[in-house]
This record gives sequence, C-alpha cells and structure tokens, in this order.
Amino acid sequence: MIRKLVLTAILLGAAYKYAHTQHGWSWEAPPALDEIAAKLVAQKKPQPDDRFECDGRRYCSQMNSRDEAEYFHHFCPDTRMDGNQNGVPCEDDTRF
Repeated sequence: MIRKLVLTAILLGAAYKYAHTQHGWSWEAPPALDEIAAKLVAQKKPQPDDRFECDGRRYCSQMNSRDEAEYFHHFCPDTRMDGNQNGVPCEDDTRF
C-alpha cells in the first residue's frame, strides 16, 4: 500500500514538473493587456530613419504617415502623440 502511494506521488510530481517545464504552465494570474503591450514596446527597439528629421512638429495632425509619426514619437523631444502612454503614436488617427 505504501509503495503505491509513493509511486503515485512520484508520478504526480514528475507529471507536474513535465507540464510546467514543457508547456509553461503556471498557477499565476495572466498579466494585464497593458503590461503585455508595454513589454512588447520595450522589446521593439526602433532605429532612426534617414527619411525623417525632427523639425518641431508635435501632434498627429502634423504627421503625413504612420512611419513618420513613429519616428517623431521615438526620436524627437516633446511630442504629443501617445495620449494613453502605451508606446503607439496616433493609434486613433484614421488617416493612416
């Protein structure tokens, strides 16, 4: 009887360890969408684009394309294009 309990405990422990390491199972609550977006933005390292240069424009209404808005947001000082601070400029601008 004790052998069966020990064997069952060993098998359950091995199954848990396999599931946890192979499938990334966790008992933690999933992160909020804002946290996920912030991590993705942090991972994406924008590179300067030679097509654009900082010329004092600050607002989405002054941009001509999504690429231009992203360049200004990441490389130019004092822009006002990311109202919700999630790292995505002009996301509500329907022109792009």
